[in-house]
Amino acid sequence: MTAITAYINGEIHTQDKSRPRAEAVLVRDGIVVAVGSNDEVLGSGEHEALNGERSRARRPRIEHSEIPSEADVARYAIIGAIASFQPSMIYPKDEWLGMEGVWQTRVGDDAMTRAFPIRSIKEAGGAIAFGTDWPIVNLNPLLGIRKAVLRKSIDNQPVSGWVEPQAISIEEAVEAYTLGAAYAGHREEHEGSISPGKFADLIVLSGNPFKCEPDQLPTLRVEATIVNGELVNGKL
Repeated sequence: MTAITAYINGEIHTQDKSRPRAEAVLVRDGIVVAVGSNDEVLGSGEHEALNGERSRARRPRIEHSEIPSEADVARYAIIGAIASFQPSMIYPKDEWLGMEGVWQTRVGDDAMTRAFPIRSIKEAGGAIAFGTDWPIVNLNPLLGIRKAVLRKSIDNQPVSGWVEPQAISIEEAVEAYTLGAAYAGHREEHEGSISPGKFADLIVLSGNPFKCEPDQLPTLRVEATIVNGELVNGKL
């Protein structure tokens, strides 16, 4: 038996059931399930509450979708689960000393093709959301965008990119940090893109991130920060 605790409007709600049953009850009651696990959550897809339109409407979220099973790569789209990644942790040599070989050590070489499988999940129709995982790693999302595109540490290791076939474009990475994250939180109607009718929450950078080399992304400076249409930092 596993108890799942959810915080809703400041109140604590606990389901003291087996994990799949607890998740099913939470989804049934209209609660978005967000857990840091792959196998247990996606493996509970036989439960009605985690399937079909109900699941897709709830958008359950799998945090740290770092090495899902091969079968689960396609199941994100099937059950409407959001694959949440923290791309700064891709080959985290520059975040934690000596961590560059952690994935091979923990999962073995046979599973490495699925390490941070952002491209595979996107191509299978799954929804992607990015976050920083601060304070575990650096808060700067430009570092994460660079990692998602190049799959390399700041000192450009490994030279050919770490599991390079899973790399995505700058445009795709920016979307995952913005509109993808808003979609995961059911807030895409109001946030996530610069569009009429949405909150004017945005930053002004010192250069165009879509036109610079990926390796130069972390050098861009934030010149201004605007929240709900009001300048709160910097100048225009």
